[in-house]
Parts: sequence; C-alpha cells; structure tokens
Amino acid sequence: MAVDYLSAINKQGSGLNLTQIVDSLVQAEQVPAESRIQKNIEKKQSAISGYAQIASELGKLKSFSTANKGSSAISVSSDSSAVGVTISDQSIATSFDSNISVTALATSQTLEFTGFASKTASINQGTVNIDFGTWNGSSFTQDSTTSFDVTSSNNTLTGIASSLSALTGVNATVTNKGDGTYSLIVNTDTGAKNSIRIRVTDATDETGLAAKFDTSDNAEQVVAAQDASLNINGVQVTRASNKITDLIDGYEFKLNSVTTTAASVSSSIDSDVAYAKVKEFVDLYNGVTGTIDNLTKIGVDGEDSGILARDVVVNGIERKLRSIMTSQLDGYGETGRYISELGLRTERDGSISLAEADFKKAFSAEPILFDVMMNSLATSDNPNLKVEHTSEVLQPKGGVYNFIG
Repeated sequence: MAVDYLSAINKQGSGLNLTQIVDSLVQAEQVPAESRIQKNIEKKQSAISGYAQIASELGKLKSFSTANKGSSAISVSSDSSAVGVTISDQSIATSFDSNISVTALATSQTLEFTGFASKTASINQGTVNIDFGTWNGSSFTQDSTTSFDVTSSNNTLTGIASSLSALTGVNATVTNKGDGTYSLIVNTDTGAKNSIRIRVTDATDETGLAAKFDTSDNAEQVVAAQDASLNINGVQVTRASNKITDLIDGYEFKLNSVTTTAASVSSSIDSDVAYAKVKEFVDLYNGVTGTIDNLTKIGVDGEDSGILARDVVVNGIERKLRSIMTSQLDGYGETGRYISELGLRTERDGSISLAEADFKKAFSAEPILFDVMMNSLATSDNPNLKVEHTSEVLQPKGGVYNFIG
C-alpha cells in the first residue's frame, strides 16, 4: 500500500497538505507552458496545412502549363497518309486549304562496289575525288568537289567506308553479301543534284585503286538519285527532300508515298480552342491567388487573420503571380508583349477576368498573341539559321539576339 510520507510527517505540524501544495505549484508552472507549446504546435500544423493548400493550387497551375506546352490554336490535318503536315513556326503559320498530289518521292543515289574477299585486308592506295552534281544517263554535271587520300591508315574496305562517311552528304557501309564476298555500299543525300561521281587517282608507286572504285561511267549505280515531284493546287513543284519546309510558310510537309488521288491538306486557326485554354488558365490563376488571399488576410486588431498572415514566403509567391499580368515577355519581335493584350483584365480584388468578345477580337487581329502567353518560341529571320529549344532545364532569356557568322 502506497504511503503519503509528506502528510504522515506533517500530522503533528501545521496541518497543511504539503503534497497537494507541491502538486499545485508544479501545475502552476507546467500547465501554462504546456498550453503555450500546444498552441505553437497547432499554429505550426495550421501553417503546414496552409502551405499544402497553396502547393496543391500551384500544382494545378503547373500541370496546366506542362499539359499545354507547345499547344497551338492552329489545327492541321491531312486526309491521306501519303502527305503529312506539322507546324514548324507558329509565329508565321496561317490558315490554308490545299490539294496535294505526289508523283515521285525524293531518293538518294546508291552505288555498290562488289567482289571484295575481306573488309579488313589492305588494298591499294591513292586519292579519291568526290564530285557532287547531277547524272543524266552517262553524262555528269559537276557542282562541287572534295577529296581524301587512301594511305596505309585507311587502305581497307572499312577504312574507305569511314572516310567516305566523314564527308557531308555521303554515307558508306560495308555489307557481307552472304556468298563469301563483301560490298561497299555508298548512299548520298536525296535529290538529283546530290548525286556523286567518284574519280580515283592511283598512288605513284602502285596501281589498282582506280580500277576498284572509279565511277566515271556510272556503272556502279544501282539506284539513281531524284527529286520529289508534287502538285499543289495545280502548280507543279520539285524538291530535293521528302521533308519540305518552304512550301507554305510556317509548315513542314512530309511526303511518305506517291498518291493515287490528291490529298486534302488544311490548316485552320480556332479561336474557340484558344479561348478555352486561356479561360482555363484564368480560372486556375484565380484559384491560386484566392487561396493565398484567404490564408494571408489580416483582420481587424489581428482577429480573424489568415493562418499565414504576414508570411514572407507566401507573400513573395503572391507578388510573383501578380507580376504575370504586368511583366513584359521579351523575344516576340523587336518589342516585348503582354498577356493582357489578349483581353485579360485585373479586377480590384486582385483576380483576373477574361471577356470572350475582347479575347476573340484581339486573337483575330493577331493570333500569335496566344503563343506569347502559352509557349516559348524560338524563331529566326534567316533561313540558314534554325533555332530550337533543346533543354527542359536551361532556358535562354527572352529577347532578340544577333548572330554573326
């Protein structure tokens, strides 16, 4: 049985219950401290809950951005697998409707040099001249030329294939024919003017290389190079490649096969699609800022204040969001643009609104404004310089850059 020794000792004394007094003194110190700690815990838990709400809303905005990366209000279509079409430059793409017939695909020239017993055995040395141009039967029209030497470092079938492949516009491989012999297969870029003629000069102290690889008579050609031939809306055109980027500004066409009937290829700019995307952004933006406003509100005399009132981190997030409406977006031409040009307006309570009539009026006048808001575009006014985004992490600062080369 437990004994209250303090009370027992005190029976002949003051009559005070020392145990009760000690317990009361301890509680007088402990309870307020526990209360303060509990309030701090509850406050921190509320703050964590508030951060989670904001993170959830920001996550929705991020998901929207990710899902709509590269989206466009331009819709392209083709009713034939023979002709594919994609948008190559949204900044200059406009609506079109065309009928396209393909009568020939662009092909590359193929040469085969046969009868080699080994791909690694040494062969003769000399100089190989590669002439680029056009074959017309056995007649060749030269446009340019280049050369390489066959020495002890590359005088094998594999070595010559490697030296040929190092040249722009040429690809060479060594193929086992399956009958105990090897062939050197040489392919060029597509297009009639990308054909090659190989002229070989034997080394001064040995002969034999020219006899194996000289194509002055074009006898080694197994496939002739040719241009693609197509008809667009009654106009006959040719191209050296089956990927065509200069047929209609802003679009790339891919010729996959010849056609039996004309392919109907079209592009349209849909203002309804664009409006729906921007309206979705407006709703998500207002969801984020509304949540932040509710969590950071400051009540009279501190009463009814939000659980994240005066939180510097959250206030910084809110300022960053508000700047979306006022910040200049560089890189779209000589001057910066603003998403407010699409008809978005900031209301007195800090939310943003979008009137459909205002949006469609602005969009109709300048569809590129949709891309100002939705995409990061890289364009060049020089057809010899192509600019693309290749990194998800490193993004260049928007602006106009001059390249001198």
